[in-house]
Amino acid sequence: MNDPTPSMEPDDLERTVAALIDLGAHLSQMVEHMSRAPSRVLPNGAHGVPIPGVLGPLLVDTLRPLEQRSAPGSMGDAASLLEEIASVLAQEIYLVPHDVAAPRPNRGERRRRRG
Repeated sequence: MNDPTPSMEPDDLERTVAALIDLGAHLSQMVEHMSRAPSRVLPNGAHGVPIPGVLGPLLVDTLRPLEQRSAPGSMGDAASLLEEIASVLAQEIYLVPHDVAAPRPNRGERRRRRG
């Protein structure tokens, strides 16, 4: 007999979305932290190394042990899936401007208006 109570276990898509949100939070913290690093000017006049040039190798080094203990080909499968996810998100989700509310007058302005 089928249990009419839905399972509280998330399905694979829900788990994937939760993992993407978690991953996005970690990556955004790293990028934000790196963007606040003091910039140093290189001899050619350029400012430091772009974030992907630092973050990419850091992530490769950090994830290498995971790759070594994973099933052969699983990292490639994960990369393919992430590439497809990125493509779908870029095609299907559009960022639109936020409505900008009028700024609330500060206390001094409110007092002047009251007279």
